[in-house]
Amino acid sequence: DKSDVDVEKAKSTLILCYGYLTLYAPKELILARIEKDVIKQVLSHFNTK
Repeated sequence: DKSDVDVEKAKSTLILCYGYLTLYAPKELILARIEKDVIKQVLSHFNTK
């Protein structure tokens, strides 16, 4: 279904954005935030329950 493909593309794009933010963020900031904010947001997009 086209809408399923669009949803998966949107999820992939969002994950890629988080990856770029993580890559280019100052190390002292990202280490404090990665578990609290980034991982939580990424995992929420793959939680199907």
